[in-house]
Amino acid sequence: MKRLSMAVFIIFCLILITACNADQTANEQVDDQEETGEETGEETTNIQETEEEESDQQDGNEAEGGDGDGGENAENAQQPQAVETSSVEDTVSFTRIWWTFGSPDRKPEAGVWLYTDEEHPSNKADTFDFEENDYLLYQVSDEDLLGHDLRAKRIVLLEDDVVKIVTDIHSEPSDGSDNLEMPRQYLEVEKNVLRGKSFIIELEDGTSLRLN
Repeated sequence: MKRLSMAVFIIFCLILITACNADQTANEQVDDQEETGEETGEETTNIQETEEEESDQQDGNEAEGGDGDGGENAENAQQPQAVETSSVEDTVSFTRIWWTFGSPDRKPEAGVWLYTDEEHPSNKADTFDFEENDYLLYQVSDEDLLGHDLRAKRIVLLEDDVVKIVTDIHSEPSDGSDNLEMPRQYLEVEKNVLRGKSFIIELEDGTSLRLN
C-alpha cells in the first residue's frame, strides 16, 4: 500500500512538471510573436513615413514647378504687345454753311466747285468773305440719295493732289415729297489750301458718291 501511494505521488509530480514546461513554451512563443509584430509594425511605420516623405517631396516639386509655370505665364501676360502706329490723316479744317434767308439755286449737274477771290460767281461777291477764305461746293447725283441732306465730316488731303471729302447722311426726304433734288453742301475752308486739287466724295462707310 505504501508503494502504491509513492507511485501515484511520482506520477502526479511528472504530470505537474510537464504542464509547467508546456506553459513556459507557450509564453515564449507569445513573446516571440509580440516581438515580431512590434518589429514588423516599426518597419511598416518606417515604410509609410518614407512614402509620405517622398509624396510630400513630389508635391513640393510639383508645386514649385506649377508656381514657375504660373509665374512665367503671368510674366508673359504682363508683357506689352507691340502694335503698329495708326495712320495719321492730313485733314483740312472747315466750317459748314447753313443758309438762313434762302439758298442759292442748285447746279444742273453734279460736281465740285471751289470759289476763290479770283474765281467766283458775280452774285457771290457780297455773300462770301473771299479776302480770308475760299468756299467749296459739292453736289452728288446718286439716285438713292436724291432729296437727302448731306453733312461733311472730314476733308482729307491724299497723295497726288487728291482731296477726299467724307460725309454722312444728315436727313432723309419727308414722306410724299416731290422735290427730290441732288444733295449738296457749301463749306468754308482756309484760303489757297484746296486750289489746284481734284476731289472724291465718300460716305463714312467708304461708299463713293457720284460727281458726274
